[in-house]
Amino acid sequence: MAGSPVRKTAILCAAVLVACGGEPAEPAADRVFVNGAIYTVDADRSWAEAVAIRGAEIVYVGNNAGIDALIGPETEVTDLDGRMLLPGFHDSHVHILIGRLAEEDCSLELLETVEEVEARLEACTELGGFGDDRWVLGGIWWESIFPEAHPRKELLDRYFPDQPVYLISAYGHSAWVNSRALEIAGIDEDAPDPPAGIIERDPETGEPTGTLRESAMMLVLDHTPVPSLESEIHRVRAGIEFANAFGITAVIEPGFDGEMMKPLLEIADEGALTLRAVIGLSPINWQPGAFGDEIFEQLAQREQWRRPNINVDSVKIYLDGVSEYGTAAMLEPYDIEEWGSGESFYTQEQVDKYLTRLDAMGIDIQVHAIGDAAIRMALNEFEAMRDANGLSDNRHQIIHLYLIDAAD
Repeated sequence: MAGSPVRKTAILCAAVLVACGGEPAEPAADRVFVNGAIYTVDADRSWAEAVAIRGAEIVYVGNNAGIDALIGPETEVTDLDGRMLLPGFHDSHVHILIGRLAEEDCSLELLETVEEVEARLEACTELGGFGDDRWVLGGIWWESIFPEAHPRKELLDRYFPDQPVYLISAYGHSAWVNSRALEIAGIDEDAPDPPAGIIERDPETGEPTGTLRESAMMLVLDHTPVPSLESEIHRVRAGIEFANAFGITAVIEPGFDGEMMKPLLEIADEGALTLRAVIGLSPINWQPGAFGDEIFEQLAQREQWRRPNINVDSVKIYLDGVSEYGTAAMLEPYDIEEWGSGESFYTQEQVDKYLTRLDAMGIDIQVHAIGDAAIRMALNEFEAMRDANGLSDNRHQIIHLYLIDAAD
């Protein structure tokens, strides 16, 4: 190994290792790892010392002695010095390719008390804001911090009396906005709830409180400034780097529309997409709402989005919301009386019509279903698919699956 560049690393997550011991073949490898505790996830040969990579292919997994013939003058050799190397992790449901919050956003991520949120909001008053109205954007606030997952506009108004504020929740199904944002969106006590959405209101006055659920979020989001493609690329790069730092090399990312594909494709076409992605397409982005023929129009366009490491043969549909504030569809009412039982966003007839057609097309379907009523609807649809189309190798999945009835 004399003359080869040696770089010691801690843990490197590679592509899934294929145990392919035996005599290595020429030409030399591009990169070699030696002296490692290499876990292959192979039942018969679980551990190895060395790995060689040529191009995008793992060409050798075995002991140190067997790898010598693969080391040439240009081979990069990494001495693991006993450290571990293992296959990359595959995350079956993650919202990382939508991008990470940037420095110019007001991040409430991982804050655990209202007091911590207040301190962060005060710090966010130093931000410049976006667009002509200087919107303050960001969020990732935990619902559990606030009573009934219901933060109010008055707290935001204290720090932002003039700038509009839009802060998305950690679950992504609620937004917290201030009075100025409600004013810009024309949301007052007379504004009706949109389909599949809730404008939280003061129980005495009927005035909007500043928390918007599900599709009601779009009433304000539609007024926020559109970020530049360059800004979105920066955010998506940060998301990819964040995933890679934890050893994640493949993801299922549900709920992309054509606009959301643009920064991801730019990164992929630069050769900088350092993971594999299965994208669940949706014409309504990640929001619930009308799910109809638009999805078939979107699927007809999907070849332009396909890349060697981007799969676009999946669709995402929301059947309900979340249980944290009563928008998940339940067979029995919630303990909080005003929540009722929650409602599915669609009828069983609608779900059967569209999803059975998608199944016949060979499309994998990612079904968001949290409440037991929504989960039952999904299971009924899977049965309807089987009756209509027969068995197939389609990989449908119910996402989250929080509260399943014992009978199911």
